[in-house]
Amino acid sequence: MHGWLNINKPLNTTSHDIVYKARKLLKTKKIGHCGTLDPLAEGVLVLAIGNATRLIQFLDDTKKIFSKDKIWVSKQILMIEKEK
Repeated sequence: MHGWLNINKPLNTTSHDIVYKARKLLKTKKIGHCGTLDPLAEGVLVLAIGNATRLIQFLDDTKKIFSKDKIWVSKQILMIEKEK
């Protein structure tokens, strides 16, 4: 199996947790992701499967754009971490 999956990573889950679950469900070890999301962040985690993992290196150099909503979420995460 080769291709891409966009996963909505839930709060309190690591990117590695998502990759681990995908490997079990798809019965393949060759899965990678394009960027790590903090466990206290939720959002889209792009998974590459099979030969698509070879293309990740070309995506990592692209310019990343953040919306105001994501900046607000980041501030909230910092506040949550400071309260602990």
